Amino acid sequence: MFISHHSYAVEIEHILCNVFDCDRNGFGGIVDADYIDRNPYSAISCALAFYYNNSSDVNKLFITKYLENYSFYRDDNITDIGEEMITEMIKRFRDVLKFIQD
Repeated sequence: MFISHHSYAVEIEHILCNVFDCDRNGFGGIVDADYIDRNPYSAISCALAFYYNNSSDVNKLFITKYLENYSFYRDDNITDIGEEMITEMIKRFRDVLKFIQD
């Protein structure tokens, strides 16, 4: 059982605020922990799509690999994904962003 599964959604929300340079509820309500709690894969995918079009082939590969690796969870909420996996998804998401932003 999560101590607070919503804290993971808030963490993703903060990352997305930086990606989209917006506040909570930005980008059509996707940058919102309540939305992210129900749709973390979708929210992360939006952030990666933001970079995809203007990325190098190498960066596109990193983005695609991330999305493929976690596509199994595309219809799951954070509770269904589980603490271990959502922690991994967030860490890898940060890694991909760092790589493609450098």
